Amino acid sequence: MTPPTETRGRPPHDGQPGDNSPPARMSDALHNEDVAHEHSDINVRAIVVFLIGLSLVCMAAAAAMWGVFNVLDSQAARNDPTLSPLVAPAGQLPPEPRLLTNEPANLDKQHAKERELLDGGDWIDRTAGIGRIPIGEAKKLLLQKGLPTRAGELVDPRLGTRAPSMSDASSGRNAVVK
Repeated sequence: MTPPTETRGRPPHDGQPGDNSPPARMSDALHNEDVAHEHSDINVRAIVVFLIGLSLVCMAAAAAMWGVFNVLDSQAARNDPTLSPLVAPAGQLPPEPRLLTNEPANLDKQHAKERELLDGGDWIDRTAGIGRIPIGEAKKLLLQKGLPTRAGELVDPRLGTRAPSMSDASSGRNAVVK
């Protein structure tokens, strides 16, 4: 007896000749006929034809929009009004003062000018001996010489402490004397 030939996608038939029973499978316990997978669920040719058609429609719509924009642009150019001879030529700026067009750049320029004044030294009036020194040197001189104080005036020793208040309406509270 010769072994039966396999059919496409089916395991060989194990039964007796003339037996019309379904072929036995190795994993019969795991096979469920109600949840079978169909190999013809998807039509690849139809999907490819649809994608080609969709691409052609998209290209046709893009070409149509390009044509419409060109027509509208040429119509707008034809309908532009003629300019008055009193109009200022293009590129000419209006008279001062103008609005700021780039505020961050203008602010950076202003900060650079201020930094230059603070860090640089210069004479304001050489004959009167009035000049400007860099801020770093001014701080060093201030630390060396100290701040000026008034001579002859007494300072209250209770100033800045929690001493009893000097008013009649204190009701026994302590307040900072200023």
